[in-house]
Amino acid sequence: LQDFHLGTGMEDFSSSTPRVFPNPASERITLQTAAPMQLITLTDIHGRRVYRAEPGQNSMQISVDTFPKGIYILEVITTGKLHRQKIQILK
Repeated sequence: LQDFHLGTGMEDFSSSTPRVFPNPASERITLQTAAPMQLITLTDIHGRRVYRAEPGQNSMQISVDTFPKGIYILEVITTGKLHRQKIQILK
C-alpha cells in the first residue's frame, strides 16, 4: 500500500516555507520567513531578473507597482534552502 495525502483545499504551511502575500499583487508583496532571507530574486517569464536583494531579515516588502503585469518567479534563499514561487502581478 502507498501512503497518500488527502488535501483539505487549504495550502499546507511549513515553518520553513516563506509566506508571500498578496498573490496576485498590484502594489507590493510581503515576504515572511522563519529564518533570515539571504537572497531574493524576482524573474519575469522571459528569464530576466527584475529584482535582487540580500535583506538578511525575516520580513520585507517589495514594491511591484512599476513592474509590467504578468507572471514572475520569486526565489528566496534562507539558510541554504531555495524556495520558488510563482507570483502574478496585476495592474
